[in-house]
Amino acid sequence: MLFRILIILVFLFSRVEGQYSISGYIDGKEEVKTVYLSLLQYNEEEYLSWDQVLQTTKTDRNGYFEFKGKLLSDKNKLYRVHADIPTRQNNTEIHFGGNNKNYLNFIFSNNDTIVFNPNVGNLFDDFSNTNTADHQLRKLLDYKNLLRNEYISSKNPDIEKTTKDKFVNEIRNFCNDSLDFPLVKLLAVREIEKEVTNLDDDFNNSPDFYLNIQTELSNYYGKDSYYQQFNRKISSITLSTIKTRYALSKLVIIILSFVSITSIIIILVLRSKLRKEKSSANPQEIILTPQEERILKLILVGKSNKDIAAELFISPSTVKTHSSNIYSKLHVSSRIELLRKFKI
Repeated sequence: MLFRILIILVFLFSRVEGQYSISGYIDGKEEVKTVYLSLLQYNEEEYLSWDQVLQTTKTDRNGYFEFKGKLLSDKNKLYRVHADIPTRQNNTEIHFGGNNKNYLNFIFSNNDTIVFNPNVGNLFDDFSNTNTADHQLRKLLDYKNLLRNEYISSKNPDIEKTTKDKFVNEIRNFCNDSLDFPLVKLLAVREIEKEVTNLDDDFNNSPDFYLNIQTELSNYYGKDSYYQQFNRKISSITLSTIKTRYALSKLVIIILSFVSITSIIIILVLRSKLRKEKSSANPQEIILTPQEERILKLILVGKSNKDIAAELFISPSTVKTHSSNIYSKLHVSSRIELLRKFKI
């Protein structure tokens, strides 16, 4: 224990302003190892792409290694140290896994020091980091593991969805209440993204949460990579939401148009049917005045208006007026239609 404390004190007091130091011990009983330092995007915690690697170094006979210099960013960024990674093959990504953990992801800057102590367990388990944001990252990861133990997975889809929703809500609340650094909040979003089927849905449920993180990233990083990466994701989600709403609006308009056209067609059909019913009504059911009945009978036997006027001792204009009333009541427009109606 005293040996570890001395190592930490030596490196803390020997720090040069604006110079980083990453050093420590990997189990010295093993053979010489290659140690890699990589810069990561926020969603690259679990795989290795060779273009991430910034530096490599070898351990000495005691297992000691060191990276130091002034070339890292003064802003908080996500880094990884790893050792004994398989040989590069066709630029393919190598996914980390298994029980023998041989890497550590951590937040770091050009002004920080991290010291790895000798250990007998997984590589890089025991370390001290001066970066305050990384301290919050450890709290986030501990809280995430605690929640996963609490909200266990279930074979019941409904229960599983409920537990995932609770997990996401708890992470979101923890992010709002307990985290200060935009990069740590961004990594909290990554934890949410691992649990939800579609981040679009969670964004639509809590847009302010994501937009606030976007603003904080912009204020701290400007237009640097983390902001750009997250901004692309948010822009993609926003565009997808707009397209969905547009498609839904378009569908509603189509449905309403169809309903309107169908209603108009139904109304026209009913009107036409009503007219036919009126026009096909039994002539005997139509109420005519006695004089109109006399004139109708004379029309049906082929009498002209002049003949009808002479026979009934009325003027031809009066016959014409009565004829018009008869046509209207029987829903015809001429003498020919009247004769057809009575099938003469």
